[in-house]
Amino acid sequence: MSAYKKVLKWKIIHDGYLDVKVVGDCMEPLLFEGDVVRIFPISKRIENGDILVISSDNYYKIHRVVKVYGNLYITKGDNMYFGEKDISEEDIIGVYNGKNPHKKIIATLSYIEMIFFRNNTTMKTIIESAMNHLKV
Repeated sequence: MSAYKKVLKWKIIHDGYLDVKVVGDCMEPLLFEGDVVRIFPISKRIENGDILVISSDNYYKIHRVVKVYGNLYITKGDNMYFGEKDISEEDIIGVYNGKNPHKKIIATLSYIEMIFFRNNTTMKTIIESAMNHLKV
């Protein structure tokens, strides 16, 4: 698991949620580019229809679960023809649970950038802090 993915998962568990800005149109008409959505840690068994933030090919996507088979999932954007196969729990960053009406940006999907820095904290400091907390 990449350090960035570990930090995102730690942030969601530590704060209870993470707000992210949608980039792209794969979840239209539910989510549009620029929407800010709230992502929560997984708290129940994942089922068909759940909307997840997943890590795929070193970037992040918001997709709907279209099939559950064993411990793996097939997901796809509502506005897409093709989906992602063999998504494991390790690939899941969190679960979508609604738009953030305050539009407070914490992180941006599709880019390896984190905007939740406080007091000019560097990425290295955040990753080191999360790694120490996770005892990785």
